Amino acid sequence: DFTSSIKALENVLDVHPRFHRALVRLVEICARAGRLDIAKSRLKKYEKLKDESPGILFSRGLLNLFTGNNVEAQKFFSLSSKNRRWMLSSQLCIFNILVNPERKYVWCETEPLTSQENINAASEILSSFTKLNEIDVALMTAELFIAHNNDDAITNAMKLFYQVIDTQQHNIPALVGLARCHYRI
Repeated sequence: DFTSSIKALENVLDVHPRFHRALVRLVEICARAGRLDIAKSRLKKYEKLKDESPGILFSRGLLNLFTGNNVEAQKFFSLSSKNRRWMLSSQLCIFNILVNPERKYVWCETEPLTSQENINAASEILSSFTKLNEIDVALMTAELFIAHNNDDAITNAMKLFYQVIDTQQHNIPALVGLARCHYRI
């Protein structure tokens, strides 16, 4: 139940306002519940306090991402990525914005999902990751291929999704990615 989860997280944050993981979860649950106004109100409290800690910046990035303001989201994720604790999560969010900033459906498009500049930047982010496992790298590389949105790239993405499925038969991102590619072709 979203309402009770939101209330519980708000209670936690009232007692422990610097428990940023709870704040992130609040923003995520509010997005699912269609109650981003609650998250926005909570984040305004931190703004009034001029709290620019990385967890707050990351949460502001999420709020902007969920409200469709990718430029602001990317700005906040970039700021929070300077902190070691928030770096990976921030860079993953930036990567996802870059490969498909308008959240287009690949099967509805005939053009690339993003600019070549964004694809190059996303590729640089991917190559900077040193702690991702092979599965995550394959999934992210497949998303880079999908961003190109041409037949060869989609075929390459499908190969990567099949490789993941060969290793982890029930890998949901790979199964969904494969379905997206099949629908596109």
